[in-house]
Amino acid sequence: MTAHYVKKCCVCKEEIEANAENFAMTKRTKDGFSNVCKPCKREYDKAYRMKNKEKIKKRQREHAEKNKEKISEYQKEWRDKNAEHLKAYREKNKDRIQQSNKKYWAENKEYAKQQVNKWRKENAEYIREYRIKNRDRDREQRRKWTRSEQGRKISMTKTNAYRAKKKALINDFTAEQWSLCLERFGHSCAYCEKHHETLEQEHFVPVSKGGHFTKNNILPACRTCNASKNNHDYFEWYTAQKFFSEERHLKILKYLGKELDNERTL
Repeated sequence: MTAHYVKKCCVCKEEIEANAENFAMTKRTKDGFSNVCKPCKREYDKAYRMKNKEKIKKRQREHAEKNKEKISEYQKEWRDKNAEHLKAYREKNKDRIQQSNKKYWAENKEYAKQQVNKWRKENAEYIREYRIKNRDRDREQRRKWTRSEQGRKISMTKTNAYRAKKKALINDFTAEQWSLCLERFGHSCAYCEKHHETLEQEHFVPVSKGGHFTKNNILPACRTCNASKNNHDYFEWYTAQKFFSEERHLKILKYLGKELDNERTL
């Protein structure tokens, strides 16, 4: 239906040309257009969604549960038909999608966990077959991830948490503190001063001797120095190394907030 007259919105009272661009189509009115203009309708819908957030979520969940098979079949068909479009969209909006997923998980953590666990139980056989089929690809992806900066940080954080809990040690060393630590030592080993792409978190006081996972007990070290120092006393081990440097020695003690003891400085 094409209209060429002005219509008054019953909310904002503005007189606007009556067409599909300004008013929603409906069979409830004589002229075929809603009595509320689209801008007002959008504001109303937004306010309603904010006010009834939990109610809407509950209704959506109930509908999804009731029509699970039908929705799943429709989604599969749609994904198959639009595979290339989906791939391009995800690549273009990768960061935005990640942020959206993080926000949803934070707001619906318990419900999301329940749904994931439920799906895993219902699809155990499919998951097993999928993993066997994609074993080589998944291994390669894990290798790439563990070698990435983010992967190394997360791996270190998890390892620290496990070791600290096992030995009842303090663990408050953050990824941000580790980044600052690396910057302080120029992304080089605190001991031999050689630059390495991958540096390990070395404990000034060894974990085996009660060394905590804290800012004042962790230094960046190369694999060689970390393995060599092992659980030896810092002063005894470092001063015996060929690459020992008084300047670096003082820098290490200052960074860790250790008091300078003349008897142990050299």
